[in-house]
Amino acid sequence: MRSLSIYGGRFLGVEFRIHVAFLFLLAFLLLFPSARVLDPMIVGRSVALAVLVLLSVFLHETGHVLAARGLGAPAKATVLLPLGGVGLADISPPLPNEAGTLTRELRLAAAGPLVNMFVAGVSGLALTAFHPPAFLWTFPLITTDALDRSFFWINVFLFAVNLLPAFPLDGGRLLRVWFARRMDYRMAIGATGEVWRAQHYLLRPCRRAARAAAVASSGAPPLD
Repeated sequence: MRSLSIYGGRFLGVEFRIHVAFLFLLAFLLLFPSARVLDPMIVGRSVALAVLVLLSVFLHETGHVLAARGLGAPAKATVLLPLGGVGLADISPPLPNEAGTLTRELRLAAAGPLVNMFVAGVSGLALTAFHPPAFLWTFPLITTDALDRSFFWINVFLFAVNLLPAFPLDGGRLLRVWFARRMDYRMAIGATGEVWRAQHYLLRPCRRAARAAAVASSGAPPLD
């Protein structure tokens, strides 16, 4: 993971690294159908949108860092990806299912999504103060043409995606805590994996429908 990332700086004593996936995100934004004519304005807005994603992920991970410092388990480094961050050293390693340990892991896992929820709430209030209410729900929700609305929805999506019950997402860690309060810790890890596999199977038709809708909206011929 470190070899596929670049140094982004240090904050609160933690090394933040940026994964090369952000370059692919920027390339996607530049090559998206609405941005085929690469004039300076479109390039600038595409870069700005990628920066907003990076900022939102940074805020998410800062929540985890602050929670870890408050619990006496400071993180050393984290890699920022478009959907969240990955700690290079696990700040909440598997430990026996004692009440204090589970409460600690609960607070660590919840900190990141709570930051995104707070940022989305503040930005949403600001948007409704300066725009008609319908502006917030105008499609596409995330676009280079409305960076302020995009910032709101980026944080909403980061909040929602990171609560999916899949480890190492925050939702998977929260589910693991829930299971660990009711069974042995190792069994809780296995149960969390089973929930994710079941969800992956059940959501397969939804993913196919989403891909088909994306192809239809882009005007590209469907893939066989």
